[in-house]
Amino acid sequence: MANYLLIHGAWHGPWCWGAVATALERQGHSVAIPTLPGLNQETRARVGSFGLADHIHAVSTAIDEIPGRLILVAHSYAGMIARALEGVRRDKLHHIVYLEAVIPEPGRSLLEMQPVGAAETLRALTRETPHGTVLGPPNVAQRYAIMDAATCRLDSVAVAAPSAAHAHRTTANVSRDAR
Repeated sequence: MANYLLIHGAWHGPWCWGAVATALERQGHSVAIPTLPGLNQETRARVGSFGLADHIHAVSTAIDEIPGRLILVAHSYAGMIARALEGVRRDKLHHIVYLEAVIPEPGRSLLEMQPVGAAETLRALTRETPHGTVLGPPNVAQRYAIMDAATCRLDSVAVAAPSAAHAHRTTANVSRDAR
């Protein structure tokens, strides 16, 4: 059976992978779901002090804790992390799955890759905290009048994300520093 490492996107946590993890484990696979720094209970108060490099390092560390090769599944913002690890963790990565994920363009930040309207929406979510700038949860259900149970649950559990992670421009150096 395979080893899976599931990486959540911004505003999320391991909870978003619950059903997927259960299905994979029922089939006999091993599943690990780390929480990105700043998005867990212990570090949430300092969310603005973390950035993309911290997330890359955390996922690289999680990779080291899994025996053998693995399948990395990246959702949304986590595509930035997966792309940075692609070359430097080739020894451990059997496959990378980009699930509705951002695939970064070299030298551009996540914000710079957004369509104009989306980038402005993200900028409007920005607020200052004692530990740096954060992006507040997007309140998807309210903003887009989507009232299904899953979307409403997302809005109720989403947490602020570090804006530095969205503003960091991708470079070859990010990948080298990840290990």
